[in-house]
Amino acid sequence: GMPGKLIFDGNNVNTNQPMIYIKTDSNRYCNIYFYPGVEYRNHNSNAAATGRNAAILIEARANVQMYSMEMYNCYGGANNAPFTYVNVHSGTYTLNVRDCNIRDCYGYNGGAMTIGQNVKALFYGGTIQNNTALNNGGGVYVLDNADVHIYELNLLNNTSLNNGGGAYFERLPN
Repeated sequence: GMPGKLIFDGNNVNTNQPMIYIKTDSNRYCNIYFYPGVEYRNHNSNAAATGRNAAILIEARANVQMYSMEMYNCYGGANNAPFTYVNVHSGTYTLNVRDCNIRDCYGYNGGAMTIGQNVKALFYGGTIQNNTALNNGGGVYVLDNADVHIYELNLLNNTSLNNGGGAYFERLPN
């Protein structure tokens, strides 16, 4: 049969929390799969507020697979990108991004995505387009101690109000 479609549309959070929040403690890990046909759109998590306000926030020891996912018109708010993955624990985990499209989104650091410490990110195709960051990384913001491999990716017409219109790689001081 035809594959199904899962759509998250217009989910607004007024408590400065993400639409989807995945968190583990230091003793547990998980595998997360975003399969083709999943769409995240029109999410607003109180863009003027502070807090954990991303459309999708992963603070976990997790291997994440994103396949042909669509995200558009999502707002990360004052602290995060619409898609934020930060491994706050020890060990390195993988973010595998294949043929995903993220467009017309807005965040503080990372108009579309933030890739945090202890994450190995692999990009195989897809487009990150027409996103805006209030600070750094109009398309993608990469924190220190992340390992990023880009095999194919279109970064198009992204805007940063500070540094890195397409992408910004930040080296934090010791």
